[in-house]
Order: sequence, then structure tokens, then C-alpha cells
Amino acid sequence: MTANAFHNIAQIETSLWEAADQLRANSNLTATEYSMPVLGVIFLRHATNRYQTALQAIEAAQAAGTSPKRPLVKGDFIKRRALMLPEAARYDTLLNLPSGASLGGALVAAMNAIEADFAPLQGSLPKDYDRFDNKLLENLLRCFDSQALRQATGDVFGRIYEYFLMKFAMQGAQDKGEFFTPPSLVQTLLNIIEPNHGVVADLACGSGSKAKFRQPTLSAMPSTGCKTPNWGLIRGLRICARSPRGVSGVVWR
Repeated sequence: MTANAFHNIAQIETSLWEAADQLRANSNLTATEYSMPVLGVIFLRHATNRYQTALQAIEAAQAAGTSPKRPLVKGDFIKRRALMLPEAARYDTLLNLPSGASLGGALVAAMNAIEADFAPLQGSLPKDYDRFDNKLLENLLRCFDSQALRQATGDVFGRIYEYFLMKFAMQGAQDKGEFFTPPSLVQTLLNIIEPNHGVVADLACGSGSKAKFRQPTLSAMPSTGCKTPNWGLIRGLRICARSPRGVSGVVWR
């Protein structure tokens, strides 16, 4: 990414956080109560972007005759690194619910639909939206529905996700530091161990930030014992963990 691109991302991060945190402040929720639902909304925004990008690529291939015209299946999306999102879980569906509909209930249904359709994510996504005020949820969804975010790539969402993790950690949405490791500390650790060759195992990879810092020189593959991918990681690396706290691991090659 160019320096200008990083500058633009920093502006987006700041404006998104200010808007989201203002919503939290007006709701009297703690950072701990608010953090996972917000990260879940970020996940839905990115998953919808990936779905739309994959769908456009599939339709273009069918129109060009390089792909057969047939009903689409999950594999068509998975090979393009996207989920075949159920309609109920797509961001635009949630934003266009009829007036008076329960947005909290719809978000819970969206998370359940994704888990039911993609077994590795079962039990991983936040589902406590139905206790939130409808207007707060609507404003939160619209916060992540700007033109820039509808066209954002994985790198942009990776930065936003980690920025929100850091800000929530600073507000106390952690117990004893296990919620988030600051990037400066991650970089310091990597500078010391210099994992630039061979195979390195990270058994509590969390958001995958260590692998992200080594992305230019190493690829990441799931460890053999890892069964649940980290739904929060949106950097294109194949990292395995159940949640931002990390319970499985990753092997860098």
C-alpha cells in the first residue's frame, strides 16, 4: 500500500471509531458489552463485500463462457475466498428491513444463518444484538455503510478491525491484556525472534497480527489441530483461531 492509502485508512479508522464510540456512550453500554457486537458488524460488512466481489467474478466468467451457467454452490465462492452468504445475512438486506422490524433479531438470525451454512464458524459469531436499541443498531450499520467501505478491500478491513481491537482494549474490554496485543509489542517480538525462514508455530494467533507483520516474507497455513477459522481476520492470510483471544494456532512457512 502507498503512504497515501495508509493515510486515508487512518482517517477512516478515526471517523468510524468516533461515530461508533459516540453510539456506545449514548447507550450507557460498557466497552466489554459493546465490543464483540461491533466487531461482528465489521465482519458482516467485509463478508458482504467479499460475497459481492465473488458473485461479480462468477457472473463475468459465466457471461464469457469460461464457467458453466448453472445454479451457484458454496464451492464457487469458497475458491474465491468468500462465503456464499445467505440473503438474510447480507448487509444490504439488514439495512433495508421493513420499518418497525427488529434489527437486533435480524442480526441474530443473520449470524445463526451463517453458522448453520458454514459449520467451521458454529459457536463463533456474536448473537447478543437483540438487547440493543433498534435505533442504535441502525446507526451502527449505517456507520459502516459508506461508499468507501462498500468498496474496501481486505487490507482496509484488516486495519479497521485491529484499530477497533486496540481502542476497545484501551477502554477496558479485556481482563488482563489477553484481548489485544499492541502492534508495537508484536513488532518488537518479531524483531527479536526474526522469523524469516523455516516453520514457525503461533499457538495462540488471535487476530493473526504476527503473521500479518511477516506477510511479505512468509505465508500462513492452519495448524493441523485447528478446526475453526478466526472470523475476525480479514487480511487474506489463512489463520485459525476461535476468537480474537485465540485458542488454536497458525503455522508460518
